[in-house]
Amino acid sequence: MSNCRHQRLVLLETDGIKLRCRHCHLTIKEDELSQGSCPECLHVHGIRRSDFERVEPEGKGDTRYGCEDCGTIVETKNPITHANND
Repeated sequence: MSNCRHQRLVLLETDGIKLRCRHCHLTIKEDELSQGSCPECLHVHGIRRSDFERVEPEGKGDTRYGCEDCGTIVETKNPITHANND
């Protein structure tokens, strides 16, 4: 475990819906696609693949922070969306 006290936190963007490649499983935002194909499949295999599935965000309303010093991700849960999960 790190001795970092996570004093320098940065709010991480919640992206909402992403796309996951059905071949290599890369998860990416739609606007990051290069010409509509998976950049990982193109780079590793030299094949343009555009077969994706939509991935919904897991915890709507959850907030994520990243520590600038150690890189740890700190998550807070929205009490309203997690009230029925206890």
